[in-house]
Amino acid sequence: MASRVLAQGDVCTRCGADVVPIVYGFPADDAFEQVEAGKIVLGGCVMNPLAPDFACPTKGCPGA
Repeated sequence: MASRVLAQGDVCTRCGADVVPIVYGFPADDAFEQVEAGKIVLGGCVMNPLAPDFACPTKGCPGA
């Protein structure tokens, strides 16, 4: 079964949390505060055009 691409407005199929944007590249000064607030997920510094745009923000969720 192929995994579904998440989009703005979707919810995590495992925990029900609203998905948030994934931010790639070197994080801005406030990025870690936004992660703690559940507003973004950090995706690392290696950018790939096929990488997802949204993810579950819940720490410990298998969908994260």
